[in-house]
Formats: sequence, C-alpha cells, structure tokens
Amino acid sequence: MNFDPDLIDALRPILPIATFILGILVSKLEKWRLERRAVRNIQVMFLLELQENFRMLIMFVPRKDQTDSSIPRVIADHLRPPRTAVYQAYLGRIDQLAPQKVNGLYQAYLYLDRLYADVVTYRKMRDDEVEASVLSNVAAAVSIWAAKSSGVLTETMIEIGGNRKAIAELETQRGARLQRINSATP
Repeated sequence: MNFDPDLIDALRPILPIATFILGILVSKLEKWRLERRAVRNIQVMFLLELQENFRMLIMFVPRKDQTDSSIPRVIADHLRPPRTAVYQAYLGRIDQLAPQKVNGLYQAYLYLDRLYADVVTYRKMRDDEVEASVLSNVAAAVSIWAAKSSGVLTETMIEIGGNRKAIAELETQRGARLQRINSATP
C-alpha cells in the first residue's frame, strides 16, 4: 500500500488528538464494564442470601396436605432468624440496582423482618406463659407471615435473576422440616 505523503503530513497533527480521544473512550468503556460487573456481583450476593433464607423458610411452610393444627406453633418454635449480612453490608450500594430490584429486595427483607419479629414475640409470650388462645393467635400470625414471606422471596429471587428451575427445586422442600418435627413428636 502506498500512502500519499501529503496525507500523512496532514494527519500527523491529528493523530495525537485522535489517540487521546480513543483513550478516553476506552477508559469510559472499561469503567462502564466494571460498574456492570459490580452490579451483577451485588445481585448474585443478594440472590445467594435470599436463596439461603428461602431454603430455611420453605421447610417450615406447610404443603396443602399438611393441615395439623400444631403447625403454627412448630413454625414459631423452630424457625431461626433470617440471614441479613449481605443486606446490611450492601445497603449503601443497593441504589446501583434497577428500581424494581431495589423494591423487591426491600419487600423481601421487610417480610423476613416482620416474620421474625412475630417469632420473637411468640417466644417471649410463650416464656412468659401467656394465655394459650393469645399464643395461638400469634403463632397463626407467624404461620401466615411465613407463607407470605416465601412468596415474596420467590418473586424477588426471580426478579434479580434467580433460576426458576433452581427455585422450583428448593420448593420441593416445602414442609419437610414440619414433617420431620411432627413425626419425631410423640
């Protein structure tokens, strides 16, 4: 290839400017790529924590065929606190996510918080030997919040990129812990 020497001389002063502009564009592209990776990483961290909470919770949400009247009390007696370490750690960076994902995460953790607050209330009332009918009502509230929370967690996990097949697989554990506890109780 032969290049016209006059053309090369004409482009010579423009090449440093073009190189500078190209460098800026590449830098912006790399920054955008790193920001996208950070957002994906945040989503994955939240998804893992939500899956762990869902895995723990779904074992206490009764299947349709589990209708034992002791189920609300079993849930309130045995449910452990939800994990919120990721939520606490990334709360300051949650605004990097899309608004619907932020809303879903907020709702999921709000439901988990409400559920466990009712569990704590139940246990305190049980320890204080509150009247059985009142205790049954609080246990029923725990059972209702457990079911609602599992639904909100499912929706949120799907919203932030959870695999529907993996969520369905977790769903197969519905009521498993209730069944084990009830079968061990004389």
